[in-house]
Amino acid sequence: EALLDDIEANRSSELTHQLASFRSMLIHDLEPKQFADLYAQTLAYGMFAARYHDPTLPTFDRDEAARLIPQSNPLLRNLFQSIAGYNIDERIKTTVDNLAEVFRHADVKSILEGYGKKTAQTDPIIHFYETFLAKYDAKLRKARGVWYTPQPVVSFIVRAVDEILKTKFGLKDGLADNSKTTIEVEATDLQTQSSQLSKRKGKLYGTKEIHKVQILDPATGTGTFLAEVVNFLYQSKFKNLQGIWPSYVEKDLIPRLNGFELLMASYAMAHLKLDMLFGETGCNQRDQNNRLRVFLTNSLEEYHPDTHSLFSQWLSNEAKEANTVKKDTPVMVVMGNPPYSVSSTNKSDWIQNLVQDYKKDLNERNIQPLSDDYIKFIRYGQHFIEKNGEGVLAFITNNSFIDGLIHRQMRKHLLETFDEIYILDLHGNSKKKETAPDGSKDENVFDIMQGVSINLFIKNGSNITRPGDLGKVFKADLYGKRKDKYATLEQTDFKNTAWEQLAPQTPEFLFLEQDFESKNIYSELPSLQSIFHQSASGIKTERDDLTVQIDPDKLNLIKEDILKLDIEDFRQIHTPKKDGRDWKISTARKDIQENSPIMVDVNYRPFDVRKTLYTGKSKGFMAYPRHETMQHLLKTNISLLT
Repeated sequence: EALLDDIEANRSSELTHQLASFRSMLIHDLEPKQFADLYAQTLAYGMFAARYHDPTLPTFDRDEAARLIPQSNPLLRNLFQSIAGYNIDERIKTTVDNLAEVFRHADVKSILEGYGKKTAQTDPIIHFYETFLAKYDAKLRKARGVWYTPQPVVSFIVRAVDEILKTKFGLKDGLADNSKTTIEVEATDLQTQSSQLSKRKGKLYGTKEIHKVQILDPATGTGTFLAEVVNFLYQSKFKNLQGIWPSYVEKDLIPRLNGFELLMASYAMAHLKLDMLFGETGCNQRDQNNRLRVFLTNSLEEYHPDTHSLFSQWLSNEAKEANTVKKDTPVMVVMGNPPYSVSSTNKSDWIQNLVQDYKKDLNERNIQPLSDDYIKFIRYGQHFIEKNGEGVLAFITNNSFIDGLIHRQMRKHLLETFDEIYILDLHGNSKKKETAPDGSKDENVFDIMQGVSINLFIKNGSNITRPGDLGKVFKADLYGKRKDKYATLEQTDFKNTAWEQLAPQTPEFLFLEQDFESKNIYSELPSLQSIFHQSASGIKTERDDLTVQIDPDKLNLIKEDILKLDIEDFRQIHTPKKDGRDWKISTARKDIQENSPIMVDVNYRPFDVRKTLYTGKSKGFMAYPRHETMQHLLKTNISLLT
């Protein structure tokens, strides 16, 4: 409310400056309400982290909280101090102090005790973030693709990557490998100036040593995958080597664990989760200057320059360190659960250009599904592995890319990049009403309708040695009830999964087992498009609730109102949605004014005939009336719907 007051009064305040900083460096379309959420999350989760580290339970206030947020998370520490410290906005002071009082009555460390021994949905971090978010703002949860990754899925992926590093790359220690490599970086990024500098395109370059097996989760959420890497290494290798573990963590593990996250709350909880896990495994005296390499940044964007205010300086430092990973770090393992969102808001030129590789020569009318966030993240991970020259990309994602017609260039591009592709299809697509092969129930491992798959992409030079070579594809399927899928994933390793090699063929390159004899017969038959002179997909209104009506009088009222009412008044009465790219009230009005609409019957659904106004003009009252085809149906005629 304080922020909205400042904006409405056009007041230049610390709050409005902070909003501007977040917009310029992190989320460009950040709305004031979203920023208020982010602000509240910083306060609440900052206090949560501070209280966890509080050794004096009887006392706690916001000043103490600012001191207790660990230095291993410099951004949260600085932001919290800025908005809740000495310069706190007087309008929120009482609220923040009340929040501190609530925490004073809670022993957060005891509440979270036993983290790391928990499984599936009993993880307390999940309760304090993702379960909360589902209740607090379900739409935000859906928009950001926030879905908790079940522990058995995470465990399978981490164990698979470890096995792949050992067997496909000859690294006997797998994920525990601490070998180093030398990379070239700009001299400005070197902590100490080397005498061995070279000049190229006006810039000085030097070399530095870095760990070879760099791990990145580009959509880290609350840090589930990074935490599982830590837990797996501790349990499988270091549990009985307590004397070595703390030193290994500081020198050879933290420098290799990288995470990117866009939401403040999950970013704060990822830091807390890793802090807790290191503490519970015996690293109680961590070097607080050795920051955890989980960064608040937009994975799908490049680095943003500093705008030179103190507040933006902290964001800029965070962006700069994240940029070191994006620009210079030789990432060998990319893993995680990227967000699923067809209506993606990630539209920076950089990622759009990368995804363009998946859209070449498609000649399809609708390629919108190729803009889904999960596809952008696959292309993003592919970019890192290509840049490094070798590595593993391990994601659980929407499985539509396996056989989607418009995904054929994506599949081809993946085959041209990766030597081996392993897909464990977990199915569970309730949209397709999937069942197990024996007809029994098939459930999703998430609470979503779209089927998913675990995808392991390996680039090691074993199959692709010259242009034109394609990688090999292996697939396995897992059907059944959710609990049975979890059990199978917990008990199965990469090496003993029943992989079957596929033979993808041009032009679709389907990642499916195929009956090529039947396919050849089918492909010899004429297509529907070759039989008919004219075809199109159905009309697209973009505003069904407005443009299609059962009652013709209601439709006439809408026509009258769009012509006479002010645009905002019309919106309030008839279509509270914002204008979109293909439908605007102003262009709908102009269409009605200029193009003499006629009221016609429309087959809204099978056996459901309604009324609509039709002019045939695109991006008018209808977004896409498909007039070239539909004009033939304005009179008695015959058409085939398939």
